Amino acid sequence: MTKYNIPKDSHALFQGIIMGRYFHFLKNVKFFQSLCDKDIHEIEAVCKKQVFEPDRIIFLEGTLGSHFYIILKGNVEIIKDYTRQDKDSLIILKQEQSFGELALIDNFPRSATAVTRSETVLLSISRNDFHNVIKGSAPISFSIMKSLSYMIRERTESFIDDLRQRNLNLETAYAQLKQEIEERRQAEKKLHHQAFHDSLTNLPNRAYFLDHLQDVMEKAKNKKMFYAVLYLDIDRFNVINESFGHIIGDEVLVRISGRLKNCIRRSEILARFGGDEFAVLLEGIKQPEDASVVAKRIQEALEHPLLIQGKEIFITASIGIVTSRHKYQSTVEILRDADVAMYGAKAKGLAEYQFYDEVLHEKTMDMLRLETDLRKGVERGEFVLEYQPIVSLQTCEIAGFETLVRWQHPERGIISPEIFIPIAEKTGSIIKLGDWILYEGCCQMKQWLEKIPANRQLFININVSGKQFIQPDFIAKFKETLSQTGLPGSYLKIEMTESVLMKNVDQLNNILSQIKALGVRIALDDFGTGYSSLSYLHKFPIDVLKIDRSFVVQMGARNEKDLVSIIISIAKNMKMDVVAEGIETAAQFKRLHSYDCQYGQGFLFSKPLRTKEAENLIMGTDIKLSFCRELIDIIT
Repeated sequence: MTKYNIPKDSHALFQGIIMGRYFHFLKNVKFFQSLCDKDIHEIEAVCKKQVFEPDRIIFLEGTLGSHFYIILKGNVEIIKDYTRQDKDSLIILKQEQSFGELALIDNFPRSATAVTRSETVLLSISRNDFHNVIKGSAPISFSIMKSLSYMIRERTESFIDDLRQRNLNLETAYAQLKQEIEERRQAEKKLHHQAFHDSLTNLPNRAYFLDHLQDVMEKAKNKKMFYAVLYLDIDRFNVINESFGHIIGDEVLVRISGRLKNCIRRSEILARFGGDEFAVLLEGIKQPEDASVVAKRIQEALEHPLLIQGKEIFITASIGIVTSRHKYQSTVEILRDADVAMYGAKAKGLAEYQFYDEVLHEKTMDMLRLETDLRKGVERGEFVLEYQPIVSLQTCEIAGFETLVRWQHPERGIISPEIFIPIAEKTGSIIKLGDWILYEGCCQMKQWLEKIPANRQLFININVSGKQFIQPDFIAKFKETLSQTGLPGSYLKIEMTESVLMKNVDQLNNILSQIKALGVRIALDDFGTGYSSLSYLHKFPIDVLKIDRSFVVQMGARNEKDLVSIIISIAKNMKMDVVAEGIETAAQFKRLHSYDCQYGQGFLFSKPLRTKEAENLIMGTDIKLSFCRELIDIIT
């Protein structure tokens, strides 16, 4: 802080009055502008000259005024509270400017402090001297009063203008503040909405749902009312994403949300939990069973296909239902059992709903135990391979085998692949299990090749999971398996499902090309059950199409188009072999033979065989199946 030196009294001042020396300074002062020259000379006679060094205080805020000043040289700063470091500078006055006029009228307290900023020379007039001048001259007194009146009016107008400007500034600041408050309020409202709503469908999210579910549970305890939660999962939604892409998948979810909204009342809550999962909270229902009415309404609403970008997409949902009948204590318990019920509905098939009960809970726990046993079963060697013959439909010779895995559970006996394969896919155990199947199948085929004549043509089909394909070391392990077993790639066919084709086309093409380079052929299993089309297949190096059993069963049925013959015809034009799966009757065999289908497999020829049974069939002297040969003889 600057140190100021205050002059003690007027002894530091010195006279030096010379007539006319300060006239032009006084003449420019508004206070004196109405005076004639003679009057100004009279005032000039009582003026005194003062010299101030830099940073000297002329007067302090709060002290009584006694002098009027005119700056002859230098400059003066008017400030508030010079003792503070953050003092507020009001104005800086320069040469010929004046200050302290009111001191000539009365001894008003100073409203600010005046400080020199350089060596400064001031012309001062004391109030007492000024009063003596105007007492002796009525014209001067009158003129001074007139000037004073003008000055006060001018300053009053300036003050009023300043007040108006300040008021305008305050109004502007208030409007800006009000706008900022509103913007903040809207931002907070938006953030709150985002925190409790799904960004895609704009439905309430999981957090919102659980918050309201907790409130409903509390109300139900006090009022003894019923409530229910419906937990929905869109069936096979992953296939839609994989087939049409995520953009269309998102549009499907938005359309589904719209249909679900129309199935419930405004007082009921529909929320999206993420992915393809939704939940509905029914409050105040008369009886728990009323939830099934809503479930049926939802199923009916989803029956009609969605038309998106010219594509018809059929949607179904599996719905799990829990009610307040089970006396839940927490929202976690409710969602746990709703999820269990939903998977129970999925187990029944597509477009089903299922109420939660203790039996279902026990089944779920049993499934969890099965998952644990599955992981251990791979390590303990509880799995065995069976081989189902693939037969030439033109010669009835055994052309090859499809490798099928079976689980010999130490306590439950043989467990169907339809049960444990989905579990293995879900838990990731399929990777280890799939590696084992590939190795064992190649080993067995190599052993058979060493026992059969060199000119005998035989191949083995081994299923590979989509999860195996996406493993970074899949190709390396595949090559290593062929190397360790010594099986030439030309005797091996890899089977994959349609859904695998839709996952990262470029990556899959690269993987399949590397497999083909090893002499291995690629077969597409269960063709027709997914969302792919024959025209889509030209993007991939597919060698074999396996027609799903569901198409074979429908051959010849009334009002059913025979898609099998169409698939066979187009596949041949694309230079692909065709295998018909699930052949069980002679009529099916005859029709497929007439379509010139190359291969077939099914219970008509043979059930899956254990290793020794399959080897006996291979090593038999007559490699033609006798009953099949008889059918061909009849046809020809």
